[in-house]
Amino acid sequence: MSRLNKAEEDNLNSLRNLQEFAALGQFLFCFGSEALGLPEFDQDDLERGLLAGEPELVQQIKISLLKSVSSHRGLTPEQFEEYTRRLYLARKAQANPFGDGVLPIRFIDLDLFQRVIVLYQMSLWALAHPEQLRDKMKDCGEKEQLTWVIQSIK
Repeated sequence: MSRLNKAEEDNLNSLRNLQEFAALGQFLFCFGSEALGLPEFDQDDLERGLLAGEPELVQQIKISLLKSVSSHRGLTPEQFEEYTRRLYLARKAQANPFGDGVLPIRFIDLDLFQRVIVLYQMSLWALAHPEQLRDKMKDCGEKEQLTWVIQSIK
């Protein structure tokens, strides 16, 4: 990463110490390109994207995760907050970070920790249905599937 100021360095260290960030990264690196159709990227790209707020990579991750857990297939980036809020209200209402106003709180307006938690939660919901991931994975044999260890789905 390029030279960071003290606040950016603190945010980066906080991000790297989040277990949810590590789990999200692992999920994206295992399933991102094949199951979610994401472009190839590395940890630095993911860190930069989350720290910057909402660059193209984060936009792609958000909508890909939403499509993987929603039954609505025609989703667009503009619908992300509304449909993600609906998912939270249906599945985990007490943790809904998008508020209960007429308009949902925008993803970009959530703090760094909340943005990571939203993406992490969506990855957990995707893992709750591994058969959908398996169907999208090319060359995924039984041996590779044994490495998909799921501890808890919340």
